[in-house]
Amino acid sequence: MERAAINAAGTLGPFVELPVSLSLERGWGTAAVIGNYVYVFGGNGVFGSTSSLFNSIERAAINPDGSLSPFVVLNDALPEAGQQMSAVETDKYLYLVGVEDQGDANDGQVWQAPIHPDGSIGQFFEASHLLDGLTSSAVALLGNTMYAFGGWYTPAGGSPDSAYAAMIQAATLEPDGTLGSWQILPQQLPFAMARNTQQPDVYKDWFYIFVGGQTAAGNPWIAQGTIR
Repeated sequence: MERAAINAAGTLGPFVELPVSLSLERGWGTAAVIGNYVYVFGGNGVFGSTSSLFNSIERAAINPDGSLSPFVVLNDALPEAGQQMSAVETDKYLYLVGVEDQGDANDGQVWQAPIHPDGSIGQFFEASHLLDGLTSSAVALLGNTMYAFGGWYTPAGGSPDSAYAAMIQAATLEPDGTLGSWQILPQQLPFAMARNTQQPDVYKDWFYIFVGGQTAAGNPWIAQGTIR
């Protein structure tokens, strides 16, 4: 685990390795900063496999100097073991979007949990389900709409997670925190891709997806779109 200071000009200082690590060796999970805590959800212990998925949640406190306390596995757990999801939070809820589950039988789940004032989270429950078993998407909340960009999906007559997706799915976030039905938008990404090496970000009226690999084209690229 590494960190870098953000300078006043917006530049980054050098990355340094922290003297802290996860309690369990895990990859392909997801992380979120909620209040004064860093959370890590799910993942697996064998790269590229669904045979050793975790349903556990780890948490570390963020100290006043920006350092992290040791990670601790919480008693609360995810509804089931899962990986390849993306975390999106509001002031009241946390969403884990596009879960790949054990055996790929129910891929694309969206799990939701309340966020308490002290930074702790409540029990997760299944809130909705992405279409076509979509997982590994870049997910962002823009206004009151949640978007899932690209990922892995199950094509008609194909096996789970067997194709890169260029699709964009969207669902309305209601005032009470519930998600409406997901819809596939007519717009598509320039290339089909999966989330493993991509990161979404927003600057002013522009939305960017930075991709370092895992695309049908096989090359790094940046997708840019206008927020209306």
